[in-house]
This record gives sequence, structure tokens and C-alpha cells, in this order.
Amino acid sequence: MKVAREYVEPGVPMLVLETAKPEKFAETIHEAIGVELGYSPELQAMLDAPQHVTEMADDAEALRVFIAANALH
Repeated sequence: MKVAREYVEPGVPMLVLETAKPEKFAETIHEAIGVELGYSPELQAMLDAPQHVTEMADDAEALRVFIAANALH
């Protein structure tokens, strides 16, 4: 959020993705320190859901077009 605020443009939605939840790295944490993390029902449902990957060029405008075309309005 801190970095996203530096790039806010009036009238342009900002997409921010979260990456630091410990549960995302449960296997690594278990390997490293032996702690078994449980998943919330919401996170487990997300992990069990079908995954989709879209490859695209390293191009900010291409990403904007993709988001605009695929975002729910």
C-alpha cells in the first residue's frame, strides 16, 4: 500500500496484491522451524480453487489493458 500510494492517478483504479501471509509459506515454515500452520477456511478454499495463469509482456500498458478488460465493474 505504501508504494501504491506513490503511483495513484486520479480516476485510475489501483490494484494491490498481498504476498506476505505466513500461511502462504506453511510448508517452508514447517521445514525451517517445525511449526505447523493451519489454514483458515477462506484460504483453504482459495488454495483448492482452480488456478489460472496469463502470460504477458513486461509492459505496464499491456497490464492496464488486461486489468481493464478482466476486472469486474
